[in-house]
Amino acid sequence: MAWMAIAAAAPPVVQTEPLTPEQERDRFKLPAGFEIQLVAAEPQIQKPMNMAFDGRGRLWVTHSVEYPFAAAADRKPRDGLTVLEDFGPDGRARKATLFADELNIPIGVLPLPRPPGGKTAAIVWSIPHIWKLTDTDDDGKADQREVLYGPFDFKDTHGNQNAFRLGADGWVYANHGFANHSKIKSRGVGDVVLELISGNTYRFRPDGSAIEHVTWGQVNPFGMAFDALGNRFNADCHTRPLTMLLPGGRYTSVFAGKNADYDDGLGPAPETTRNDHGSTGICAVAISDTDRFPPAYRDQVFVGNAVTCRVHADAIEWRGSSPWVEKPTDFLTCDDLWFRPVDLQLGPDGGLYVADFYNCIIGHYEVDLKHPRRDRERGRIWRVVWKGEPGAAPVEPAVPLDLTRLATDALVARLGDTSETVRRLAMEELVERGRGDAAVAAALRRTSPSEQHRARAVRALALLGKLDAAATAAALADESRLVRVHAVKAVAALPGWDDSRAAIVRERLADADPFVRRAAVDALAAFPAAASIAPLLRCWRETPAEDTQLIHLLRIAIRCQFAAAKPEELSAITSLGATAEDAGRLSEIAATVKTPATAWLAFQIARDAGLPAAAWAKPVEAVAAVCTPEQVQEAVRAARRACGEDVGLQADVLQPLLGAGLAKGQGPDAGTELGRWAVECAAGLLAGGGTSVPEPRLKTAVAVARLVKEPRFAAAWDDILQIARKGGRDDTLRAEAIAALLAIDRSRALEAAVATIAAGDQPFPVRIAFARQCAAEDSAPLRGAIGAAIKTAGAAQQKDLAIALLTRPEGGPALLDLVNAGKASALLLQDGQIVDRLRKCGIADLDGRIKALTTGLQSADTRIERAIREVAGQFGKGGWSAETGAQLFTKNCAACHRFANQGGLVGPQLAGIGQRGPERLLEDMLDPSRNVDEAFRTTTVTLADGRVVSGLRLREEGGDVVFADATGTEVRVPKVEIEETMTSRLSPMPANVIDQIGEANLPHLLAYLLQQPAAATKP
Repeated sequence: MAWMAIAAAAPPVVQTEPLTPEQERDRFKLPAGFEIQLVAAEPQIQKPMNMAFDGRGRLWVTHSVEYPFAAAADRKPRDGLTVLEDFGPDGRARKATLFADELNIPIGVLPLPRPPGGKTAAIVWSIPHIWKLTDTDDDGKADQREVLYGPFDFKDTHGNQNAFRLGADGWVYANHGFANHSKIKSRGVGDVVLELISGNTYRFRPDGSAIEHVTWGQVNPFGMAFDALGNRFNADCHTRPLTMLLPGGRYTSVFAGKNADYDDGLGPAPETTRNDHGSTGICAVAISDTDRFPPAYRDQVFVGNAVTCRVHADAIEWRGSSPWVEKPTDFLTCDDLWFRPVDLQLGPDGGLYVADFYNCIIGHYEVDLKHPRRDRERGRIWRVVWKGEPGAAPVEPAVPLDLTRLATDALVARLGDTSETVRRLAMEELVERGRGDAAVAAALRRTSPSEQHRARAVRALALLGKLDAAATAAALADESRLVRVHAVKAVAALPGWDDSRAAIVRERLADADPFVRRAAVDALAAFPAAASIAPLLRCWRETPAEDTQLIHLLRIAIRCQFAAAKPEELSAITSLGATAEDAGRLSEIAATVKTPATAWLAFQIARDAGLPAAAWAKPVEAVAAVCTPEQVQEAVRAARRACGEDVGLQADVLQPLLGAGLAKGQGPDAGTELGRWAVECAAGLLAGGGTSVPEPRLKTAVAVARLVKEPRFAAAWDDILQIARKGGRDDTLRAEAIAALLAIDRSRALEAAVATIAAGDQPFPVRIAFARQCAAEDSAPLRGAIGAAIKTAGAAQQKDLAIALLTRPEGGPALLDLVNAGKASALLLQDGQIVDRLRKCGIADLDGRIKALTTGLQSADTRIERAIREVAGQFGKGGWSAETGAQLFTKNCAACHRFANQGGLVGPQLAGIGQRGPERLLEDMLDPSRNVDEAFRTTTVTLADGRVVSGLRLREEGGDVVFADATGTEVRVPKVEIEETMTSRLSPMPANVIDQIGEANLPHLLAYLLQQPAAATKP
């Protein structure tokens, strides 16, 4: 069970009927003292997507009826952008204006500050561009549309551009979502200026002049918020519900590696939580930085959970400058399971606004996109307000001010407001006003007792180009860390960075506050200079280990300095490692840049500092990748000497050195220093069948044996065969060993394969591995052996062997003959993966033959439904072991799926899987192709010699296409050998999980997968 299709809701289709807004409101539950109010509902709006407030206190809402299908080019789309205003004491918006119609699944929206005497405008995402919409005639409706950026891919419409947030640096930050591969152009024309694949974040200038990558990775980020310090948080599905994003950070996901520059060598950026919040679909973030909430709920991060129909409150524990959320609290829940909180905003009135996508279906590919119960009519906006402690006088929400009507002094005073939303909007209005009014800058320079005021004033002055040296110095010396953080960020955002600014920022690396230090590190990463390396290294040395975000950003910054340094500047860096720890850090990070100069520097640092051999792996790997043959030889000799006679240590150093080449089928040249060392080490590890050698080292050894033509490996034949035949081996190690046997002596290997496959005393995993690995060979005896094994195999093994047999077209008739003779189960012919392969075999009247051979069989669907009922019934009796289930998961699923922070990242991640219940989970396990996301469907290629290869298409690399097979193992196919490619609706996950795991074991696996993390605490 290496694959599993994810369901995004529990239940996937809510069977209750829709409620009126008034009825739904009665189903909400909140902590005592809070009240929820209806702001807007159908028909005022359609299904809401994103929200944003403007300086007039109005709420802009994108909404859709088209979702999830984009309107075709020959039809006018029906979606819109509505402005809500004039909110009554009960929260209801008494005025709604459709600012723009004929939009196509609009999501991200950002109303722009209106210039004095200018026009109302907003930035909005509508397939396929990010647009600027302007109301030129002041009638409340946009009549001018211009493309800012695009086109963006919209293959997956729930992964489109969202959460547009204007930062204090003047950039608009946004999320790019799941599965889409966007090649973006400025104004939609000309050259591609940014390419994004699946989950990422980026930023752009609101005037259309620039767009750039900010973070790499995540699956489908949706929702974003800045805190008062400028830390940026977003939500994501299938990875972590909440993440504080580091500029330049790389975040783990299935598709992140498809971005060409994803691997910076530094590994994933730190997490903010490991609690999955019980869901795979987190999609909103807001921070309660307002005195309109009581202290217990102030500065909480609210997270929308559209799957479990609730809003969480995440309390942050700060470890230095690194946030950590141990577990969420349920803040807002609803007994009406149609409630779907997809966006959150903190209003200028101190209320928490909730966009409710109100729907009985929240899944995507898990439920037919054309399912008749998908609702396209209803959508609500709610406001949560604090009314006061029970029995106390009620607290009324603040009335939103129209900031645009305030005089400049009054507007400047709002920079110290008790609401972060008001402070932000006031600053944006002041910047827009100050572009043509010098009095604004003068007002901003006046002192204030409010740290919030002083911080925002610094940022506004910087954006206006009026932040002079005196104001900068005062802000950097301010007693408030908030002001100092924003002062550093303001200096970094100013145009014309120079040595004097660099010196100012470097001084902040010694600031007493970790947030100030992190701001300084971020700035130096953006403006690299070799002179920054020493102070950055000193800052790292003095940073506590628990401040993981600061440490990772320091690593990013030091890497940036190395990447930008000139070769002559690098020569002085070898002396910077004051301690062995410093030297190790410098060497490791320099090695990630992989230019000839930095790679050689990394090696020199490791050598001259006398670092232990284990620290040589990355530097020598970098040297081997980009340096001259003479330098490679020198580095390899030095590393070999450092390892001494410890063969295991040698293997650990060699593995990263050889790893990339081995993965691509390229072994070291046996005539080089590296090749001789690799052969010597591999031979030592293989001796005696590698009985006591850890499998990772053994994999390297057998890979070398496969790829290097060396007589010593022919002599090690029996040792390699012993490795291949030993029970309990890792699948990839066994496959590598069999491939090595084929490479050393094909004829002998085929004889061994035939004997092994036919041997009844060999474990079936071993026999199946030989069949899989050798199936591409055109060998009648091999096909005969596979056929003979099928006759005595159980159902699970029969399918695996049949798939191997069908690798070549000659296997098709052989399989049908086995079924006809009663030697193979006719149930095989009801398996979609097998039928797909049979169709590649050129068999006349295949459908007729399958029909004749399966007549009288119960349909596959009927069998599956029976199994689901029976296993669910057994599970319901209780007494099953989650511990046993964990072992089953590790053995059968973990190669592809991640659950409870364990497992691979090939297939969908399973965080929050316990929400769906046993019946739905069994459906996904036993019938994986029933509901499969198109990003995880099987691709089958037919090669020029007739062979068939199928699996998940992962990527193209050089001249190869890389697939993951049903075991999660990567399979490389040269593109030039591919004659035909077909993507089916089938999942690569085997459809015979019940046979592989056993019906009696499935309840144990359910017990493991359905267990929840520590429950969210109740308010």
